[in-house]
Amino acid sequence: MELTVLERILLLGILPKESDIIMIKTVRDLKDYVGFTEDEHAVLKFVQDEGSIKWTPNTVYESKEFEFKGKASQVISEALIKMNKDKKITEQFISLHDKFIEVDN
Repeated sequence: MELTVLERILLLGILPKESDIIMIKTVRDLKDYVGFTEDEHAVLKFVQDEGSIKWTPNTVYESKEFEFKGKASQVISEALIKMNKDKKITEQFISLHDKFIEVDN
């Protein structure tokens, strides 16, 4: 599945911060997998400004292919389902939600 820079940032922000040891190890692995490399940081030049993250657009790094399966996919899906149930989904989460959750239209 292809994720944009924004989707990767959003995904990193919704991962559980507390749970049992197995879940926290899964979350740690997900953060390492989805997180940004030093090369990406150098090119995208992330800046945190008034609570938001900005970066320099770059077509080479604008999206990246990932494969999520098993527990990792479950963790992300459960986080998005909980956000939706709690009515915490904002417009910027729509594409991420649609990639991980089957939606009946």
